[in-house]
Amino acid sequence: MGFLFAIEGLAANWLKYGKFSFAPILDLESWGILGVLGLSLATAFSEEILGRGFLFTRIFKDSKDTLKAAVYSSILFVCLHLPIAFKNLSSLTLVIYLFSVFILGIANSIIFSARKTLTLPILIHVFWNMTVALYL
Repeated sequence: MGFLFAIEGLAANWLKYGKFSFAPILDLESWGILGVLGLSLATAFSEEILGRGFLFTRIFKDSKDTLKAAVYSSILFVCLHLPIAFKNLSSLTLVIYLFSVFILGIANSIIFSARKTLTLPILIHVFWNMTVALYL
């Protein structure tokens, strides 16, 4: 899954800059790798508690349909990301970003439903955050 995020990040990077640009990686100089990793972990933890731990669980409890709960909670998860998306991205990069947020939500919902723990969805989310931070 991490490999797919890396490919998606590279594709979005190329679409955003018209070539492969690794200028976003330069932000590591100001934050440092531990700072970016810490921020990625904090956001992944809080967003997964909200997205999967609360929204998915609540919708699933009402519907008893995993796919329906995954789709609805993922739509709400995308809505959570709209402000940052519209602030920093445009055109095709925006569409790719929001689509990948939706796919991340679906995948993490299904994994959470199967495993009954947020550990793996949080880790997947951290890797996804790192891809976005490094490539966009």
